[in-house]
Amino acid sequence: MIETFLKKIAAIVRSDKFFYAILILFILQASWIAISATYPQPFDENTHFGLIKLYSQHWSPFLTDQPPNADALGAVARDPSYLYHYLMSFPYRVFAHFVHSLPAQVIFLRFLNVAFFAASLVVFRKVLQKTKATPGIINCVFLFFVLIPVVPFLAGQINYDNLLMLTVAATLLLTLNFVEVMDKKKRMNLILGLGALSAAILGSLVKVEFLPIFLVVVVFIIFKIGRFWWMNKVVFIKSLRHKVASAHRGMIVVSLVIFILASGLFLQRYGVNFLRYGTPTPRCDQVLTVEQCSANGSWKRAYDAERTKQTASHSPIRYSVSWVVRMFIYSFYTRSGGNPGAYYVNVNPLPLIGITAIAVFSTGVLIFLFYTRAILREDRALLLLLILSVVYYAVLWAYLFQDYLQTGQKFGINGRYLFPAILPVLLAVGLAYQRLLSKRPLLKPVLLITVFLLFL
Repeated sequence: MIETFLKKIAAIVRSDKFFYAILILFILQASWIAISATYPQPFDENTHFGLIKLYSQHWSPFLTDQPPNADALGAVARDPSYLYHYLMSFPYRVFAHFVHSLPAQVIFLRFLNVAFFAASLVVFRKVLQKTKATPGIINCVFLFFVLIPVVPFLAGQINYDNLLMLTVAATLLLTLNFVEVMDKKKRMNLILGLGALSAAILGSLVKVEFLPIFLVVVVFIIFKIGRFWWMNKVVFIKSLRHKVASAHRGMIVVSLVIFILASGLFLQRYGVNFLRYGTPTPRCDQVLTVEQCSANGSWKRAYDAERTKQTASHSPIRYSVSWVVRMFIYSFYTRSGGNPGAYYVNVNPLPLIGITAIAVFSTGVLIFLFYTRAILREDRALLLLLILSVVYYAVLWAYLFQDYLQTGQKFGINGRYLFPAILPVLLAVGLAYQRLLSKRPLLKPVLLITVFLLFL
């Protein structure tokens, strides 16, 4: 009887309905946060809302100078991470025209963010389905992802990370589709290629931390096109001509226009920044005065820490251990407070939950390393996704470690920064457990139920 029950659980987990149930669970969690949480929430919600209101006063995203009374928002005119705020300003303009209540405006924008994140889960599922993973493993990945406390907490507030999730998912799906057509059908799909590049460019304008993903995608697409050209130039040219001739010209024109527009927006921020300041992402005090920048709390905190630098260990290993532990803590912790003048109170996760998360994930990584060759053999999609995740995390770690060496304090370690590249990593861990338990199929649902209950 127990065996029959466990088989039914396994069949349910593999079904499409199980994914839709997970999606509904996530939407309910995030919607509850959106409705009930005080404003502003801790992840700089007031800053993001302030930028949305600022852009709602301008039709163009190009600001010639620092707007008045905007110093608390940073160097707005040269900040590359602006696309989210500019796009969100349009629904805000319409809603604010009819509804003047601040709580209603905040909740309205929060629900748009829930929609962004929910849509990203749907698109990310299509991305993971490009790998050789089974539907059951993919569904389990999404189940445990949405049960991470900070996931609905992030989705239920005004934050550009929510649109970033959707942008990352769309970029990866377009890239994998483009490569799939090239590898299997020996054809160049110009529309998919332009779409992938455009999505990558626009993602870098949503949040500057997208740049490592942008770099990997662009290099990979160029490599695949170059390899296709080098192996058979005649087939390459015929394929390109055939696609241009057979495709709907309107679609090609639209794709080109979007690509040119995205490239222009990219150059207007990153290109001009590089020419004017010698870096695509200038510090606030390179654009504004120190007095102006000091109005921004995050910048002032880092500036003061750098001036009164504490003794810091230069050991990357010691920092890495602390970095990993803090990333886990700040994925499972809770926060209260947030009223004007009040301090946020961080509450660490319950020991059982924290230990379970670290133990399951760390053990899974070790198992994956043991089975790496077997898992990645002939699964090029998963290999690409993991390379992208590794590059993203390496750049994130290096950036934060450099800040630590400059200030002596560990700023910017937050679990939500892992989310854009975490789903391929979770999938790799799930595949490792699947291979380990391949000869003990009944243990899989037992492990699933146990970990699920602990996560609750």
